[in-house]
Amino acid sequence: MFKKMLDNLYWWFCESSTIDRLESWLVNNRLETLSRLGIKLWDYRMGGDFL
Repeated sequence: MFKKMLDNLYWWFCESSTIDRLESWLVNNRLETLSRLGIKLWDYRMGGDFL
């Protein structure tokens, strides 16, 4: 059951179209801080380190 929860969390975070829209909005936002957060989120999803 725990593995299924992790799989669902992974799917939402890495595969969901909702996170894609959020990421796109953050990257394209005019505020520099939010844009940086969007770029970090994209980098993390591509296998980088979040911090």
